[in-house]
Amino acid sequence: MHEKQYVLLEDEKQKHVTEFNDRSVSNDEYSKLRMNSYARDKFIPKLDDNALIDTVGYYVSQCEQYRYPATTYSEAIIHVIVPELLQRFELMINEK
Repeated sequence: MHEKQYVLLEDEKQKHVTEFNDRSVSNDEYSKLRMNSYARDKFIPKLDDNALIDTVGYYVSQCEQYRYPATTYSEAIIHVIVPELLQRFELMINEK
């Protein structure tokens, strides 16, 4: 799968996921990139803190509908724990 982990840049050039530095890609940069699922799975560590917060928030919003109270561990993680972690992480980032 290593050979399928390429990212298409705004100028139509390709760059392998491993060529990006960890925590180096902002929201603005990320929004201009195109990639397949193989690359996207490996790209998360490349996002800076703000891009990671927004990406996690987006992923959570795309999950199945929440039924209160959470009846499974998966629902609790997705709809209760991750949003709380995101909120705390965002506060920590903003305090820097």
